[in-house]
Amino acid sequence: MDFLPPKNDFVFKRLFGDAHNTDILLAFLNAVLLDANEAPLKSIELLNPFLDKQREDDKLAVLDILVRSADDELVDL
Repeated sequence: MDFLPPKNDFVFKRLFGDAHNTDILLAFLNAVLLDANEAPLKSIELLNPFLDKQREDDKLAVLDILVRSADDELVDL
């Protein structure tokens, strides 16, 4: 059986950027944090990945995935 590559941008966003899959995203983030000897996250909230322009000449920025932790920390993936 062939699987879609999780490093593909579309597949990554579908796996980790869907509100129904926050448990998968939380497990992924905690595995990365554990490997970096950082404290695990308790919970996360998916946020709008579009960053508003601050000035008229700014470019529109779109993050792959933006989450807020229970400690109110923003995490950009």
